[in-house]
Formats: sequence, C-alpha cells, structure tokens
Amino acid sequence: MYEYMLRRVTTGGNRPWIYKGKKILSREAFYAKAYRSQKLLVLYKNWVKSGYDIRYRPTPDRINGTGDYTAKNIRFESYAKNCSYAGKKNKGKTK
Repeated sequence: MYEYMLRRVTTGGNRPWIYKGKKILSREAFYAKAYRSQKLLVLYKNWVKSGYDIRYRPTPDRINGTGDYTAKNIRFESYAKNCSYAGKKNKGKTK
C-alpha cells in the first residue's frame, strides 16, 4: 500500500495534477497506523473471504481528497468505497 502512495506522489501516476508533489508520511508512520487499525484487519478478512475480489481490497483513503497523505488524513476503506468518494467535494465528511 505504501509503495503505491509513494509512487503517486513522486510520479503522479495517471493523474499527476492531483497527486504529484503531495506530502507523504514516512513508511514507518504509515505501517504503525496500519498495524493499529482494527478496520484494516476487518477489511483484509473481507477481501480474503471474497476470494480477493478487487472491490473489497483494502486501500488507504485520504479523508480530505485535496490534502496530503498524513497520518491524520488517512483512513482505510475498501477499493469500491474509496472509488465512490472520487470527485466528491469534502469527501468523507458528513453533514
């Protein structure tokens, strides 16, 4: 997961205008957050149970879609849920 985020902020991936140049937390900080996350464990078990269906794959999601990859701005979601946030203003915030 970390390598994918790192590649996005260094090369921009397929949308450099969105990702390139974003700040990113250290690898150690990311994995410390991941190891403490009960939600990530549940997402992982659901992904395995689904037969590794991509829709259930755990992914890091930026809570503020325009923000950096910081410990406070990352949560874990399924790939499908993460994709559903794409393009929504104030993604992840509730009224």
